[in-house]
Amino acid sequence: MSNKPAARKDDDLIHASIFADITSIVVEGAAYAAIGAVVGAAATAAAPLAGAGMVAAGLTTIGSSCVLSGIIGGMLANMAGITDDIAHAASGVGDFLFPPAVSGKITSGSDNVLTNNKKAARAAAMLLPPETVVPESQSPMSFLDYGRALLGSVGQIANAFWQPTVAGPVSNAQATQQDTVACDKHPGPQFMAEGSSSVLINGQPAIRAGDRSTCEATVADNVSPDVIIGGESVVVREIKSGKTPGLALAMMLLPLLRGRPGAIMRNMPCMVAGAIGGMAGDMLVNAVFSSSNPVHAATGAKVLNDDADLDFSLPGRFPLLWQRNYNSRSTLESLYGPGWTTVFDTRLNVVDGQCLWFDEFGRELRFSLPPENEPLYSPTDGLIFRRGPGGELAIADDDGSCWRLYRPMRRDPTTLRLASLSDEYGNLLEIDYDEVGHPVRIHDAACVIDVHLDYHDDRVTGLRQVDEEKSWPLMHYAYNDVGQLIRVTDATGVVTREFSWNDEGLMSSHRLPGGMLSEYRWQYFDDWRVVANRTSAGDSCTFTYDVSAGVTTVSHDDGRQRQHFWNDQQLVTRYVDERNEAWCFEWNDQQQLTCMLDPLGNSQRFHYDEAGNRVAEEDALGNRRTTQWLETRALPASIIGADGAVTRFIYDEHYGLAQVLTADGIIEQFERNESGLVVRRTDAAGGVSRYEYNAAGQVTAAVDCSGYTTAYRYHPLGWLLSETAPDGEETRYDYDAAGRLLSRRRAEGWEEKIRWNGRGLPVGRQTADGRESLFRYDDVGRLVASRNPEGGEVRRDYDSRSRLTRLTTENGESYDFRWGADSLLLEERGLDGVATRYDYDASGRVSGRTFAADTSAAFSHLFRYDARGLVTGKRTPDGETRFAWSAVGQLLKAAFHPSLDGEHVTDAPEQALAFTWDRAGRLTSESGEQGVVKYEWDALGNRTGTTLPDGRRIRSLYYGSGHLLNIALDDLPLTGFSRDTLHREVSRTQGALTSRSSYDRLGRLHQRDVFRGSRQRPAPREWSRRWDYDYRNNPVREEHDDNPFVWRQWQYDAAGRLLKQDGALPDHERWGWDGASNPLDAGVHTVPHNRVTQLNGTRWRYDIHGRTVDKVRGGERWRFSYDGEHRLSGVIREARHGAQTAVSFRYDPLG
Repeated sequence: MSNKPAARKDDDLIHASIFADITSIVVEGAAYAAIGAVVGAAATAAAPLAGAGMVAAGLTTIGSSCVLSGIIGGMLANMAGITDDIAHAASGVGDFLFPPAVSGKITSGSDNVLTNNKKAARAAAMLLPPETVVPESQSPMSFLDYGRALLGSVGQIANAFWQPTVAGPVSNAQATQQDTVACDKHPGPQFMAEGSSSVLINGQPAIRAGDRSTCEATVADNVSPDVIIGGESVVVREIKSGKTPGLALAMMLLPLLRGRPGAIMRNMPCMVAGAIGGMAGDMLVNAVFSSSNPVHAATGAKVLNDDADLDFSLPGRFPLLWQRNYNSRSTLESLYGPGWTTVFDTRLNVVDGQCLWFDEFGRELRFSLPPENEPLYSPTDGLIFRRGPGGELAIADDDGSCWRLYRPMRRDPTTLRLASLSDEYGNLLEIDYDEVGHPVRIHDAACVIDVHLDYHDDRVTGLRQVDEEKSWPLMHYAYNDVGQLIRVTDATGVVTREFSWNDEGLMSSHRLPGGMLSEYRWQYFDDWRVVANRTSAGDSCTFTYDVSAGVTTVSHDDGRQRQHFWNDQQLVTRYVDERNEAWCFEWNDQQQLTCMLDPLGNSQRFHYDEAGNRVAEEDALGNRRTTQWLETRALPASIIGADGAVTRFIYDEHYGLAQVLTADGIIEQFERNESGLVVRRTDAAGGVSRYEYNAAGQVTAAVDCSGYTTAYRYHPLGWLLSETAPDGEETRYDYDAAGRLLSRRRAEGWEEKIRWNGRGLPVGRQTADGRESLFRYDDVGRLVASRNPEGGEVRRDYDSRSRLTRLTTENGESYDFRWGADSLLLEERGLDGVATRYDYDASGRVSGRTFAADTSAAFSHLFRYDARGLVTGKRTPDGETRFAWSAVGQLLKAAFHPSLDGEHVTDAPEQALAFTWDRAGRLTSESGEQGVVKYEWDALGNRTGTTLPDGRRIRSLYYGSGHLLNIALDDLPLTGFSRDTLHREVSRTQGALTSRSSYDRLGRLHQRDVFRGSRQRPAPREWSRRWDYDYRNNPVREEHDDNPFVWRQWQYDAAGRLLKQDGALPDHERWGWDGASNPLDAGVHTVPHNRVTQLNGTRWRYDIHGRTVDKVRGGERWRFSYDGEHRLSGVIREARHGAQTAVSFRYDPLG
C-alpha cells in the first residue's frame, strides 16, 4: 500500500530536462552496449560454426552492426527482466545531474468531487469490473513491413525508438475524455494515465503525487497538504517515454547516420480542394481559394484538380484513376505539357544526398535522402519517404493506401522515375517506359488493367485499354503548335475539356464539359498571378495583391468584395467574406490547422500528435472528440466521442480493417483474401455475408446472411452489364464507348433509355412505354428547361453566378429568388407574389424568416444557436421552443414556452419532451406529458421493443440484416411475416386471417389473397385482389375475387396523371389536369397559383400564406385556423341547419 498526497486541478507536473534526457540515454545506451558487446563477440565467434547460408550471414551481421548488437542486447535485457532497472538507474543519473523542472499543469478534474476546494484530479479512464476486457492496442510488430518487401531491404524500421511506450494500461481500463494535462514539452492532448488502484473518483483512479501522465510527466510533490490517498499505482492509459521525442533514436544511430534527416521544404502549400475541405469544411475552402474556378488566393496560381479533369477510372485490385492536375506554378515538363501533372509524371532528382520530388500536384518537395530503414516522415504532407538498398526510394501515403516506388534511370542514376504504384497487400500497377523515357504501358500483374499510351512529338495523344480480344480507346488529346494541351476528347468523340494559352505559356481559358468558359488575365508580381477571371455565364472578378502584406482582395462586378490574408507559408490566416465578416485560422509549425474562429468568436480547435495525426477536435463549447492512431500508420485505433463512447478498430497484418468494436460492445468482423478484398463479413448480430470477385476486384457474387446470392457481370472497362437477383431475374445495362448509361433492360421487354447530346449531357429519358421526357441546357451547361411527355415545360433562369433566380411552372407562373452576399438567399416569392424573407447572423446561419413580408399579415420565426451552431431557440408569435443538446449533438430536451407579450415568454414551459440515448447513439426513451416511451434495439440497429406509457410492450423480431419477422404486444402475437428470396413479404398472419402476396417479374405486387388459418390456393379465399400494370408501373386493372366480371381499370395521360376510372364496378370517375398537374373543374383550363378554388361542387378559399381557411360543400362550411408555425389548430364545421362542430389541435414541442 502506497500513501501519497492527493493531486488537484492546476497542480504542477514535472519533466526531466533535455540534458537529463541526453545523460540518461547515454547511460542507458552504455548499459545496452555492454550487453551488445557480449552479443557481438559471441555472434562473431559463432559464425564460422553456423554453416553456410543465411544463418551464418545473419550472425555475422549481428556481430558487425553496433545497432543490431545493441538491439539484440536490449532484447536479452528485456527477457531477463532488467530493462526497467536499467532505465530507472539511467534516469536517476540524469535527474541527479540535471534536476527536473515544472513543465505543465493538470488542467481538469472531477466536476463534483473537490480536494481543498479544487477539483480532484483523476486518471483519464474508467476502471471497469475486473472481468471486463478492453482490447489492447495493436503492437507495431503485429504488422508486416511492406516497405521492406517493396524495396528489398534487409532490416526493419526502428519506429519504436521514436517515442517508445514505457507502460501499458490494464486490460479493464476504458479511456475517457476529460482529465487532461497541459505539457510544455509535448503537444496535446495529454492525459493523466496513472492513479490509485483502490481509491476511485467517479469510477476513475484518484491522482497522487508522483503519478504519471501519458507523456511520462509526474505530478509534483507540492500538491494537497492534508489529503492522503492510498493504494498501489495502476496505469489506465498508455504512457509514452517522456524523453525528448526522437532523441533515443538519434543517440543510437548518430554515429552511423552522421545527422538526422532534414525537414521537408516545399515551394507551395497544398492546393487540392478535397484535402483542404477535409480540414474544416466549406468555409476554409472559400478562404483558401479566391475563385470557385479555382484560383489559389495566396499565390494567385491557377489550379485544376477536380472531377472535370478525371479522364477515366479503371477497376482493379489496385484501381487506375487517370487524373490530370494543373498548377500554373509547376515547373515540371509532363505528358501534357507545362503546368500539367499526373502521378505518372512524378519523379525524383537526387544530388549529393539531397532529393527534389516533383509530386502529382505540381509541387516541389526538397529533403535529405534518408538512410536505409530509417524512414523520413512529413506530418504536413502525410507522406513516408523510405530508401532502398539499390538507390530506390518509396514514397507512401501515411495510411499506407498508396506506395510510389521510384528507381534510378540507367542513363541517369540521379533521376528516379516511377516504377510502380501499390498498396500494403502488394496489389500494384507497373509502368513500362520506351527508350527515351516515356511511359508507354501501365498494367497490373494479371493485365486486367493494361493501358497503352500513344505519343506524337513527346506528347501523349491517346490512351487505350488492351485485352486479349480488343483494344478499347479511352481518351484522345490534341495540342497546339507549341505542344500545349488544347482539347480532351473521350471515346465517343465528346469534347470534355478545351484550353487556350497566352504568350507566357499560362492558361488563358478553359471550357468545362457542359460549355462553361472561364477566362483569365495574368500579371507578374513575385511570380505570375491571376488578376482577372471572367466566365461565359457573365460573372467576372478582379484580384489585387499586396504581396508584402500577404493580402489578396477579390472584387466582383456586382460590387461584392472579399479579402484573404495569408502568412509566410502562404496559409490563410484571416478571411473577410462578402458580408465583411471575418473568419480566422491558426496553424502550427507543421502547417496543420489548429484553430478556426468564426465571426461570432466561436472556435473549433484541433490537436495533433508528434506524427501529425489529429488526435483531438474540440468544439466551441469545449466538447472534445479524440482519436488514437496506430503507431506505424495514419489509421485510427480508437475514436472517443465527446460523450466518452469508444469505437475501436482492429487491423490485419496488411492494415486492412478486420474488426470494429462499437461503444456498446458490438463487434463487426471482416475477413479478407490475399488481395485485401473482403470475402466474408460478420455483422454485429453474427450474420455472415460472403463475396466473390473477378480479377479486377469487382464483386461477382454476393451471398447475404440468409444464403441468397446476387450475381454481377461487367464490361472489360468495368461497367456493370448485368445484375441477377436471387430469384433469377436479370437487369441488363448498355453504355456508350465512354461509359454513359444508354439503357436499362428488365424482364418482359421492359426497357428504359437515355439520350445524350454532343456535350455529354442527358437530353432525353424514354420510359418503357416509349414516351420521352426532354431536357434543354443553355450555352454554359445549366439545365434551363425540362419537358414531360405531355408537353408541359418547367423553365429555370440563373444569374451570372449560376444561382437559380426564377422557376417557371408549366402554367407560365414563376417562383422568384433573390440572393445576397456570400450567395445567401434573401427572398423567395411564391406564384402569388407573396415574399418570404431571410435574415442571417454573422456566421451565415438563418436568424429570422419572415412570412408574407411587407403585408399586414406578416410574422416571423426567429432562431438562436449555441456556439456549435445547433438551434437552441425558435421564436414564433405563439412562444418559443427551446432545445438542449448533448455533447455529441443529440437532442436531450425540447420545451415550449408560451408568449407573454411580443418580447417575453413564460419561465416555465407549457410542454416539454426529454430524450435519452445509449452509447451507440440510439434513442432509448422519450418522455412528455403523456408519459414515457422506451425503446430497445438489437445489434444491427433494428428497434426490437417499444414500451408504452401504460407499460405494455410492442416487440419486434427480425432475421438476417433487418427484415421484420413478427410483431407481438407483450406475449400476444399480432402479426407474423414470411418472405421470399428478395426478402419481400409473401405472407402475413393477423389473428385468424392470413394474407398471401405474389409479385410479377418486375417486382410489382401482382396478387393478394386472404385466407382463414394457414390455408392457401386453391382453398377458398375470404377475398382476393389481382393487379396489372403499364410500362410506367401505374396500375391499370384490378380484379376482385378471381371474378373476371368484377373489375376496375384506370387510364393515364402521357405525364402519368390519372384520367379515368371505369370497369364493371359502378365507381366510374374522370379527371382533368392543367399543365402544372392541378385537378380541373369543368370549364376551367388553369388553376392560378397552384391553388384549387373549386372542384366537383366544392369551393376553397386561402389566406395570404397559402393556407386553406374556408371550404364549402353541399351547404356545409368548414373554417380552418392555424398557429404560428402554420400548423392546423382548429376546424369549425357549420352544418346547413346551423349546428356547429369544433375540433382543436394541440402539438408537442416538436410538432
